[in-house]
Amino acid sequence: MIWTQWISPRTLDETVVVTADPFQAKDLTTGDVRATVVGHRVFVQVITTPCGALDWRRGNWYHLVHSPVDVPSPIRIALRSYLASFDPVFGCFDFTLTGPGHDPDNWWAIGCNPNGQWGWLPDAPAVTEAFADILSMEERGPLMMPSVVDAGAVCLREAMKQSPEASGVLGDPAWRMAVATVPRHRFVPGFHLPAREPDEHGATMWEPVTAGTDYGRWPSAAYSDITSLDAGPRRLETAAKALHSCG
Repeated sequence: MIWTQWISPRTLDETVVVTADPFQAKDLTTGDVRATVVGHRVFVQVITTPCGALDWRRGNWYHLVHSPVDVPSPIRIALRSYLASFDPVFGCFDFTLTGPGHDPDNWWAIGCNPNGQWGWLPDAPAVTEAFADILSMEERGPLMMPSVVDAGAVCLREAMKQSPEASGVLGDPAWRMAVATVPRHRFVPGFHLPAREPDEHGATMWEPVTAGTDYGRWPSAAYSDITSLDAGPRRLETAAKALHSCG
């Protein structure tokens, strides 16, 4: 491992373009951040060294000082989007701060380690629990198990293509191919569906449905042949049975 170290711009020449090299201005740095992301859960600590070392990784990790920080919404979204782009469920992200942590413009990304260490962090018990939730399939969603979601989506698309409603309108082979191949669930991460229970006056209530809030109904509704605002119980039940038949 090459530790962070001071350099002078005068020591750089044209060979610096041969590979990727991260550089940062030390005078602008106010702190270092380790963000551990497991599924949809984000654990973040500001790390400082008692002796003010340039690279906190070089010393005794148990002597480090950790303090929690509220993660700005744009940063939290970016962390999850990064993992969603590459399909892993875990990553350790390092940032440097150039000002107060509540301002996303002060967060400068250094990199993501898909096999990063987290056992020494104050969040370690919660991180362990997050991993256990994923492994036991208690936390479900497209970010957690993308291969499982995509495999189920193949069966749902086939069921939708073969449904009686679709058979009368999919005479064109191009349309049948579109229905059979387009991953609709990737374009509808959330929508509203009728609530399971009406309100006190018997009126239909609508509730948000996403992979994280209601994984059971989310893929079925995404591959139903109706819009979410027209989603009736019978058609959703048909889509749910198709998903169940996929295993």
